[in-house]
Amino acid sequence: MIDRLYFDIETGPQAYRAIENIIVYEDDATPRLGNAKKPETIAKKRKEWEENKEQRKKQHYGKAYSQAALNPLIGQVVGVGYFRESYGDAVIEIDLKDEATIIEDLVKQIGDVFRRGGMVITYNGDTFDLPFLANRCAVLGIDINRIIGTEVFNEFGKTPSTFVDLAKVWLRHGSGYNRSFDMPKFDELCAAFGIPAKTCGFRGDRFHQVAREDESLARDYLLEDVQALRELASKLLPNI
Repeated sequence: MIDRLYFDIETGPQAYRAIENIIVYEDDATPRLGNAKKPETIAKKRKEWEENKEQRKKQHYGKAYSQAALNPLIGQVVGVGYFRESYGDAVIEIDLKDEATIIEDLVKQIGDVFRRGGMVITYNGDTFDLPFLANRCAVLGIDINRIIGTEVFNEFGKTPSTFVDLAKVWLRHGSGYNRSFDMPKFDELCAAFGIPAKTCGFRGDRFHQVAREDESLARDYLLEDVQALRELASKLLPNI
């Protein structure tokens, strides 16, 4: 029986101060005066511009913080979940402080399955999970290619054939046939097959917040994701 690993990662922003140290903020050199002509109007705009200088900076970094979970430059892995057929139990790890440990654990599992000729299954993993993991590994000094035993992405940006992205399976691997449909959200595709997904009452962009406030709920969310991924694979890959 071929060993199979189904995995999902959850991401969140790095600390606000860390983001400030990475993202450069450059304020406008002069205020935007528009069509102002009167000296008193220009003076008022200059005064307002100077008074709002700190607020503009906060808005800049606030926007970066809100989008950081999608960007490995300023985001981080805060949770991993996987189910390995040869183990028979799902593993859920959440750590908001020690990102390297949970990443290394997942990467070692991926590498072990790969070397055994197994399959590593994700949803949208080729586009998000794997590049996010690879880039966070680069930042953290983790040699992901050595641990896995192959290049995660080759020179053409392709993953090994044993890495299966169910999103690509649904899209029929970008076949030459014209399609009038886009990649569905994970929970929408699951719903089409009657598989419960994303039922914990929050979306993935709030995972890091929920993990701080209610780790048990966050674990339930990640566990459901992994279970749904496994069920979806049985529908889309019935012969594995």
